[in-house]
Amino acid sequence: MAYTVKSGDTLWVIAQRLLGSGSRWRELLGPSGLAANFDPRRLQIGTVIKTAAEAKKKPVAKAPAPAKAAAPKPAVPSPGPVPVDPGLAARQWEAALALQKQLAEEQAQLQRESQADVRRQSEAQLSANPADFVAYELYRRSLEEEGFTPERASRSNVDIQNLFNVALGLEGSSQLPEGMVEVPENVAGGIFGLGGDPSTSTLGKGQFGVNLPTTGSISRAELQSYSPTDLGILESFLRGGVKTEGGFQGINPEDFFTELEEGLIPTLTPTRTQYRL
Repeated sequence: MAYTVKSGDTLWVIAQRLLGSGSRWRELLGPSGLAANFDPRRLQIGTVIKTAAEAKKKPVAKAPAPAKAAAPKPAVPSPGPVPVDPGLAARQWEAALALQKQLAEEQAQLQRESQADVRRQSEAQLSANPADFVAYELYRRSLEEEGFTPERASRSNVDIQNLFNVALGLEGSSQLPEGMVEVPENVAGGIFGLGGDPSTSTLGKGQFGVNLPTTGSISRAELQSYSPTDLGILESFLRGGVKTEGGFQGINPEDFFTELEEGLIPTLTPTRTQYRL
């Protein structure tokens, strides 16, 4: 159907009414006799807006009326200018800006939600594997530094050191002072410095100030008592590396466990004397 423009109307509102979507307002230009590059801000009151279907309709032919004597026509006054609301263009511009702002805010919100889903998924993946313990703790700290709230708050260095010591049965191990690193003298000769003196109880400071044990400080009984979770945490700290002047130097867990199995400290099982009556 056709529509006559009234005060306060915009092509967006008219398209919404006639076509069901304001974004289709350009489809009304051709059928309404408006140029393809028509500026919607110059829409005037009284303009007849048509849809493509309306423009294709043909007027219904009527039976010719009997001829009448032509009567003198009164002089037709020249039409004056069509009144235009001076604030119409400004309101249309404000409406367009408001729509753009709303769309931008909705897009930004969708992006924030997508990024939050990625962070939650990353946390879930890292927390599921004990071998990713160090990576998980570092990731949670990075989220907090960026102003995000992780699913679980990060642990302090002291809590992580206690957890590591309890997991590996090292509650009695001494912690080196902050900034001090204990490395075997023959670092260059062994496998990543793991072939040192068995009396050296630590490879040095690992991530979060944890003292990493040498292969010579773990006995066969201790190794057998470790659960898969304990071994996974140890592997995570080995990959996290030992602190050096140039940063953290990673240790290959496979090399560590191979050397550990080859040089296990033997332990004697206590014997019990049996008496026969």
